[in-house]
Amino acid sequence: MAITAAQFRANFPAFTSTTAYPDASINFWSQYAYLFLSPCRWRGALDLGAQLFIAHNVTLDCLGASEGANGAPSGMTAGPIVSKTVGELTITYDVASGVNEDDQHWALTNYGTRFIKLARQFGAGPIQVGFGITPLGQGGGAVGYPMGQPWTGPWFENWTQ
Repeated sequence: MAITAAQFRANFPAFTSTTAYPDASINFWSQYAYLFLSPCRWRGALDLGAQLFIAHNVTLDCLGASEGANGAPSGMTAGPIVSKTVGELTITYDVASGVNEDDQHWALTNYGTRFIKLARQFGAGPIQVGFGITPLGQGGGAVGYPMGQPWTGPWFENWTQ
């Protein structure tokens, strides 16, 4: 079930302004969050992942709208300010830190960095615990060990969802 704009605003109070963050934008990104995130991977944290996904994208939408309102092209990438001058106003942004090679656009907001960290944890896949070799005489195993086959990770119900 998708998170409603009211639930999202209750959980993320920074987004209470309906002017800066319209319900339509929150609902739009909520719809896509649940299409992009796998319930089999995220399990009980699916709503958290979806809300971080929404917060990241709604923040980028708001930044783009404010840039456009000031006459700048909407959607420009900017990083943290690394220098500024007061006389004749000069501001320099560190754009490279805003687009990390590994995090890509997720590094542009603190919600995105939290989302991508969780996504990597939940998307790490199965792990192998122990060292297993098929016992002698079974499946062509040349050496027998009592521990058997390696563990491939937890079984996910409805894996295809």
